Amino acid sequence: MHLIAVGGSDAGISAALRARELDPSVEVTVVVADGYPDFSYMTGTSIPNLLFICAKNGGRSQMAAAWARSYGGDAVIVTSAGAAPGASLNAEVVSVLSEHGLDLAAEYPKAVTPEMVRQADVVVALKPGLEIPLVEGARYEVWDLPDPDGEGLDGVRETCEQIRVRIRDLLDGLGIETPQ
Repeated sequence: MHLIAVGGSDAGISAALRARELDPSVEVTVVVADGYPDFSYMTGTSIPNLLFICAKNGGRSQMAAAWARSYGGDAVIVTSAGAAPGASLNAEVVSVLSEHGLDLAAEYPKAVTPEMVRQADVVVALKPGLEIPLVEGARYEVWDLPDPDGEGLDGVRETCEQIRVRIRDLLDGLGIETPQ
């Protein structure tokens, strides 16, 4: 059996988790919606594991992961993935990040897996409506940010700046100091 819980309803998510407790073979997926409630309980690991998910893993999630690695350094573990990965990274995203000294040469679009979500302490969806496996103990956030595809360099720069600011806020909230 596969249950889908729609974000925005703690009761629906709790019911899905109870169903999984009664029958461990039940698969639970959460569809993240804008304004999704924050699961503010962490798994207690000493180094937070952050997972950034967008649609294709070619733009927003790659930007978020690059900023998190840059600001968080060894204090965080960072992964990015896509609900339906594209064939390649967005060239304008690569260009804009290189303006900040962030290199994506080793990166490529990856599909999100239940194992990635299980390992994460914080799961950030950079687009509402993504289907993401639900794992108890992870904190889920939704950042509704524009898709950089077709936005041109100026649009990508704007999205990149929004993500940079949110990454600093996220890391600061986790007690990880970021450069000023």
